[in-house]
Amino acid sequence: MRHRGLRNALVAVQIAITLVLVAGAGLFARSLATALSLNAELDSIHIVTAGVSLQPFGYTSERAARFFDELRDRLQANGTITSVSIAQPEGGTAGQTTIDGVSRAVPSFLRWTAIDDAYFSTLGLRILEGRGFTRADTAGAPLVAVVSESFGRFIAGDGSPLGHRITVGGPRVAGEEPPVAEVVGVVADLVSDVNVTEPLAMYYAVAQRPRQPFATVVVRAAGDPRASMRELAAVLAEMDPRVAPMEMSTLDEQIGRQMNPQRFGMHVLGLLGGIALVLAVLGTYVVAQSMVVGRRREMSIRAALGATGARLAAIVLCDTTRLVGIGLVAGIVLALLGAKTIRGLLYQVAPLDPKVLATTVSLILACALLVSLNPAVEAARLELTRALREE
Repeated sequence: MRHRGLRNALVAVQIAITLVLVAGAGLFARSLATALSLNAELDSIHIVTAGVSLQPFGYTSERAARFFDELRDRLQANGTITSVSIAQPEGGTAGQTTIDGVSRAVPSFLRWTAIDDAYFSTLGLRILEGRGFTRADTAGAPLVAVVSESFGRFIAGDGSPLGHRITVGGPRVAGEEPPVAEVVGVVADLVSDVNVTEPLAMYYAVAQRPRQPFATVVVRAAGDPRASMRELAAVLAEMDPRVAPMEMSTLDEQIGRQMNPQRFGMHVLGLLGGIALVLAVLGTYVVAQSMVVGRRREMSIRAALGATGARLAAIVLCDTTRLVGIGLVAGIVLALLGAKTIRGLLYQVAPLDPKVLATTVSLILACALLVSLNPAVEAARLELTRALREE
């Protein structure tokens, strides 16, 4: 009896540890899935971005502008590429910005980017209100801007940001007052930082801004994004062997890299949880089988007194369920104790996420009951005469 109690306790502990490990892997997996779904409307697997800097090679603004225009034309003619856009990052601010002549503190980093007219369509960003940029937005035309959805809410609250005038940041001609741009459009948010899910962004037409000898090339791949990356590097090498793309990756990879700790945790806990689950299931089988052997005489007498096979099988399954239940309750208690430890590693997922816990509990319980079916069937077929003869 003492050995049986110790064995049952060990199995319950195994089940508790299994729940903690498998649930932990599930929490990390859900964190990763949540991050990768931030740009759910975009085909982020096929969108490639790469930095290109001509500054170290003495390019003037005029030469750089011609270089990037030619680069866009060459890539657009490439069969591995569906669409190409050239964007010019212009920095940003985490402090003040001037809207309609009033200085306002921004709640997070406000990013400024000068883009061409193909930028939004290449990324797949929807124009939610107003319009995007056109070829009519030239240097001599009135200065206009398109803002992200989150920045639009900051500007106008529940109203429309269209028509509001914002002081332009980024590079400008020395000695001149910063220009003011009128908001003509609102575009869907593009999340590039998992810690900023409501990004503030302001876009200008690149033709209306001072050209710089650096840019971000945005490419929508027709098929394998790796093929588009190779073509981009090859075209750059043809145009100037000194120039190579920097930080070339898909949008999906950019988000994924930020989630490397969660991916590592998912793999490690998943592996350990899988091993623990196998051991827990084997332990449950051993307990169920030994219970049938240890109570063979009792069950045979029950059968002789009229107990059905289903009733005898139910006894085994109920005892197994009780043992597994004890282990699961202990596992949930351990999860409660460790919630604070894991909270900081999760992304937009609660440490005691009901879906993850329910799935884990269901998985462990189903596996335990499945391996208990054979001992249960054996118990259902017991006969008194056979039991007495074996004793």
